[in-house]
Amino acid sequence: MLHVLALWVVLVTGCLSWAATAWAQLPITGHFTTDALEKGWTIDGTGFLTAGRYDPPDAGWLWLADATDRNKSMVMNDTAFSAANGLIVEFEFTMWGGGPIGGDGIVVFLFDATQTMDAAQSASGLGYCRGAGGWLGIGLDAIGHFGRDSDACLGGPGVAPQSLTIRGPASENNPFIASAKLGDILGHHLDKQRPDSHRVRLHLTPKTTGNGYRIDVSVTNQTTQETIHPISNIDYPYAAPSLLRVGIAASTSIGKNVHELRNFSVRALPQPSPIAITPVLHPSTTDPAQASTLIFTVTNREKKSFTLTDDLRMVIDRPLTISQPVTLSGTCLGTVVTDLANSTLVLEKGHAIRPGSCTVGVVVEPHKSSALGR
Repeated sequence: MLHVLALWVVLVTGCLSWAATAWAQLPITGHFTTDALEKGWTIDGTGFLTAGRYDPPDAGWLWLADATDRNKSMVMNDTAFSAANGLIVEFEFTMWGGGPIGGDGIVVFLFDATQTMDAAQSASGLGYCRGAGGWLGIGLDAIGHFGRDSDACLGGPGVAPQSLTIRGPASENNPFIASAKLGDILGHHLDKQRPDSHRVRLHLTPKTTGNGYRIDVSVTNQTTQETIHPISNIDYPYAAPSLLRVGIAASTSIGKNVHELRNFSVRALPQPSPIAITPVLHPSTTDPAQASTLIFTVTNREKKSFTLTDDLRMVIDRPLTISQPVTLSGTCLGTVVTDLANSTLVLEKGHAIRPGSCTVGVVVEPHKSSALGR
């Protein structure tokens, strides 16, 4: 007797007509690896691209601040986008070479697209706090002042060097949200050359009840691929402006570092499919002497019908394969075809998926190589 080990379903990306057009503005990318800024980005301050200057033509960085006193820059993108369904913000960074204490740090921020971030405070504010329209800032805080109560940022546990710190909207005086020590990840102040880079990934997930989002942050060493999760499931109780823009800033004061960033992106949080597909084998084990039927139940989670704009593929993984001649059954309306070479059932595009559920069934048998190996 052969048990079913794995069954899986591929839903082709973008196949559904309900897909929201609000995501046409995303993703936003800024690779910053060449000698020219990508469309939509501007630099204000001392920042520059290192490709062709310090680095090979396609392996550069956005150099945000020198390891000198009172150095700062701000880089912004002019594309507006919605955070209504959640976001993923990612970037690669290095900080190094400034001396014993390092500083101040890098901040990536989301802000109201109708505002300008005017009056954003550098040094302890990292170029985010008090900026007009600031909504969320994630700071890589070498010197530790972004997490303390000051004239730039209100509230916080105090000075915490080598920390990742999140602050909230300007409309609420940029409140302290969360912080986590990163230690050596930010502690390369005595290095004379660029250290291993790290990738930060922030997930902003809408809450199911109440205003705001849940925040998760991971940090990955780009050389070893070791990942830590310094911020997990933190409450961010602030509704987003209807449209946001994104910016990056860095600054130095009494503490200094080289601050670099590249491979930046903002993209939509992947949305759950409105279709749930559940495969069940009848009977639950296969026997060469007895026919078995694999039944896929296709459930529409929405309260209204929608139309497939691409094929819906149901892949039958080994150790099963479609029996020949092909025998289909079920209640789903529309054309179902078989792709024998890939052991796949295809519910063709143009089919209306009604509320509730329907079924697609096919007679199956053990794959020959599996049967021989019993």
